Amino acid sequence: MVLLKGKPGGCVEGLPSIGRGAWALNRPQNQDPQAVAKSVRDPVIGTIARWKPAGPRGTLARVMTTYLLKTEPTTYSYDNLARDKKTVCDGVASPAALANTRRVHKGDQAFVYHTGDEKQIVGLASIASEALEDPRQPGKTPDGAPKFAVFEIRALKKAARPLTLAAMKADKRFAGFDLLRLPRLSVMPVPPEHDRLIRELTGLGDG
Repeated sequence: MVLLKGKPGGCVEGLPSIGRGAWALNRPQNQDPQAVAKSVRDPVIGTIARWKPAGPRGTLARVMTTYLLKTEPTTYSYDNLARDKKTVCDGVASPAALANTRRVHKGDQAFVYHTGDEKQIVGLASIASEALEDPRQPGKTPDGAPKFAVFEIRALKKAARPLTLAAMKADKRFAGFDLLRLPRLSVMPVPPEHDRLIRELTGLGDG
């Protein structure tokens, strides 16, 4: 489970700031330059990434990815995040969730999902940093990524209409969504079709 620990107004102590240059990494080669915001399976990181034309020579730019982050509201809720403005997502332990955590980029967005008795999407946050090493558990993977990754988020907007897990299970449009398929996964990318649907149902729009 993701633990969101409030760090009002600041960064994780000892963590450097990494800019948007990392967004150019792992860009698919020879992608159709006419495909605007086309969803593709990234051949390097193996997850959904989106790309669009970025110049006259057919180069592509990465389009924002939306994630879903789980937190136990009695530990740290979306209201806590709105109060603190900015916090650090840490405490991820499972290999699958850590793999997703390493893939976040500054400028991505994330739905905040309350676990426990609530089981619902309650708000939207922006990813405020690249994936960084947890200073309490330093180390890197063989390919140089943070072994235990953490990242910062900022509150964007509280859901006007929280979207419950039960409602998603009852809606055939959410078929195949990892939240329903993999209930123990705490960090996951949200496919574009589900991203749009969640924003519509919750009133979160573009944040």
